[in-house]
Amino acid sequence: MKFSGTLNEFDILDLLNEYHSEMRKLKHKVAFVKTKIQDLEDQYKSIKQRADRARALHYKEELQENELIDLTDDDFEEEGDINPRTLKPVKNDKRKAGFKKKEGKIIIEYAKSTGKPKRKPGRKPQALSLWDSLIVDSIIENGKATISRELFERLKEKAIQGGFYESDDKTKIKLNQCLVKLTSKRNDLVKVDYPGRGHAYALPSWVDKRMNLLPEFGIHSSEGI
Repeated sequence: MKFSGTLNEFDILDLLNEYHSEMRKLKHKVAFVKTKIQDLEDQYKSIKQRADRARALHYKEELQENELIDLTDDDFEEEGDINPRTLKPVKNDKRKAGFKKKEGKIIIEYAKSTGKPKRKPGRKPQALSLWDSLIVDSIIENGKATISRELFERLKEKAIQGGFYESDDKTKIKLNQCLVKLTSKRNDLVKVDYPGRGHAYALPSWVDKRMNLLPEFGIHSSEGI
């Protein structure tokens, strides 16, 4: 509504009515937008909770299927290997150790290391497990060779976010198991030296033919201390 010259009382009333009408429309729109935002936030929260429960269920199913756990790895040797029954450090053993549940009891099993794993001819390699994928993804996200301690922190954080974290000791055991499988049995990762104690892990494409880490994927000496 346009007016020219001086406004009289009727012009002012018309303007006030128009502005009040616009205010009511804006208030209605604000209320509508707030309702939509709340609905979307509720939907997001519900979807995220279902996804977290699904990941936790998938993890538990994997643990049930994978009864025998390989504990051989030297990347936590400064802290000592973990006895799965007592969750306390034990002396290193050259044999491969594992444990499985039988009638509610945990039985420690040892087997001589044969170097390369036996694989039936023509058998396709199994897909990466949830923990395997988390480790490989962590190294890719880091963009360079990653030491075991940093992998542990990243794995712990992802497990907490996914709702399947149990304890530091169990996470270390799972990390050791997966690193052995990914480097020795599947060759999805390679173990490389770094300026510090232990090893770092990288993708096979990050090393040259002599298994030396390419400069762009290297670790500075200050990071390995």
